[in-house]
Amino acid sequence: SNNGLSQADLLRRLIDLDRLTVPPTDDEQSGIFSSSKCGSKDKDGWENWATVQGPGVITRFWCERLAGELRIILDDQPVVRGKVADFFRGAIEPFGEPLTYAISADAGGTSYYPIGFSKSCKIEVRGCEGRYQIDYAALPQGTQVEPLAGKMSEATEKTLAMVASTLKNG
Repeated sequence: SNNGLSQADLLRRLIDLDRLTVPPTDDEQSGIFSSSKCGSKDKDGWENWATVQGPGVITRFWCERLAGELRIILDDQPVVRGKVADFFRGAIEPFGEPLTYAISADAGGTSYYPIGFSKSCKIEVRGCEGRYQIDYAALPQGTQVEPLAGKMSEATEKTLAMVASTLKNG
């Protein structure tokens, strides 16, 4: 909707069963970036795994190998910088179980934490040669989306706790 989406709204979508019965609008598009479409590396060795222009949300991020470095740049601001392993093991806030987790030492990690952005999203890695998949939803132009930030608002913290409890306990 053009009214805007907060990070709390994006988190609530994960457990909103009524929303599952409503198809996306015609101007909302979903897509996937995967290792079948390898990105090019820049002079510093960073490989572009995903670039989305316009408002949207990263809905799933799977990576086969927990090696190397990761950076996520939202609306031209670096929001996540660190080791791939730390991201999937919950050492980078606000990511952690049950939405972000390492599957096992050799099976990589998955994140369902919704990563919102208003203008653009770029996900880059360096030193991680495994396969990956990054799912996203591109939202209608003009949709205001609160970008993921390092510090969560109180409303987002409360919603994350509710979503985590629902996913763990039903």
